[in-house]
Amino acid sequence: MSETTNLQQAAPNLIRTFDGVELPAAGLWHIPSGWASIELSVPRGFGPALRSRIRLKQGMIAIADDPAHSTAHLSLDAASVRTGNATIDDYLHDEVLNTRKCSTIPVHVASVAYSKGSSWAADGWITVRGASTPIELAISYDGVFRRGPAALFRAQATLPLRSLLPATGGLRGRLLAARTLRIDVELHAERIRATADRALVAQRREVAELATV
Repeated sequence: MSETTNLQQAAPNLIRTFDGVELPAAGLWHIPSGWASIELSVPRGFGPALRSRIRLKQGMIAIADDPAHSTAHLSLDAASVRTGNATIDDYLHDEVLNTRKCSTIPVHVASVAYSKGSSWAADGWITVRGASTPIELAISYDGVFRRGPAALFRAQATLPLRSLLPATGGLRGRLLAARTLRIDVELHAERIRATADRALVAQRREVAELATV
């Protein structure tokens, strides 16, 4: 018996079927700290792509009864971007992201459309330096399992860097403007009720331990 099947039997309230497609249950799903991996990749003219990870500060997914009305809100830590090249990092933090004034990069998913299998298409926007840019994401839902249990989502998106770079980017900015930023996301989300239930169990355990002292 598969892990997913076991969870379907143990926690049927976390999984449902909508028009023949398996989905997480409707409701709020929280993305705990450390449960998301977000990689940024920018191809260069020579050598390997410039890669970095960016940390998720917090995230929430609201899955509607009709999945097309589902939304998501993510807050990314702009200062966590590190490429391993101090010069490039300084440029990104100071000129591109302006982390001193805009330490958070909000990402909002506003609408979702079914594609096929476990694949979905989503529209929304990403806000860099206080300016919002439209973003399209290819999302896959890979089932509910492990960690809580939790729903596993993967997403990919590409953005032309010219829409993110400041107008006064100089020579480096003009060179990067022709490039495309690729974003790869893997995250686990747990239903809010599951989070509350787990906290209640922990509180009860603490009370029981204190009672035995």
